[in-house]
Formats: sequence, structure tokens, C-alpha cells
Amino acid sequence: MKATPEGIYFENSDLMLKWDDKIESFTSENNLVVEKSQIGFYSYLGEDTLIKDSEINLRTFFINSTSTFKELEYSISSRSKAKREFEILKEYFTKSFGLPIQDNQNEIVWSDKFLKIKLDLEDFHGLNLNLLITKNNVC
Repeated sequence: MKATPEGIYFENSDLMLKWDDKIESFTSENNLVVEKSQIGFYSYLGEDTLIKDSEINLRTFFINSTSTFKELEYSISSRSKAKREFEILKEYFTKSFGLPIQDNQNEIVWSDKFLKIKLDLEDFHGLNLNLLITKNNVC
């Protein structure tokens, strides 16, 4: 994954998600899987998009055809998978973006010129892993 001023490029799948592009159009052009939720839709990038041979499937939320790309997310609520994927993601982002700007053991934040990445492992009614990737608005 590489961050640019225009968006995020995923080398594994040759996908370029541009900030503020319409999600529905991007989803359609790239034949991505869409899941309906109670208040909108999730577009899934695919399991090999971020880390090859992993089950980590990033998604972005949209409500309608005018919704634009603002963030990517991933979450899992399985104790064994959450711990394993937390370590996989922590290692991946540290290799890709260097040491985190914040590391409180179970809440880690990386930030570079273009992206802010928050990885959180919370023990609340089971173990939950949450990943949020957003545009860094300080650039």
C-alpha cells in the first residue's frame, strides 16, 4: 500500500482509490463485492488487496451513488483472529510507514504526509480488532 496526495495505491491488486472519487463507480469499474447494511452499503476491496495471502478484507462505506471515498476500515470480532491479525497489521504498517506516532500497546497510530492509520484491539464483550485508514488532513 502506498499513499499519495491523490489517494491510496494497492500494489497487490493494482487498485488506486482516489480521495473524493465516487465509491459506487469505483466498485462497479473494479467488480468489487458489495454488502448491504441497514443504513447503506459496504464495498470490499478483496482479501489479497492489502496483504497477500491474508484474510484481511478492507472495506469502505457508501450510502448512494454520490458518496465519495473518505476512509477504509476493517474489523473482526474473533478472539484468535483478532490477536493474530493485530500482529500481522502492526508488522505490515510498521514496515510500510515506520514506527507509530502513538503506541499504547492495544491502540496504535501511524501517520505520514498523506495517511493516518489507527489500529485498535479492544477487549469489550470479546476481543475486537478495528482498523481505520483516513486521509491525513494536516498535509
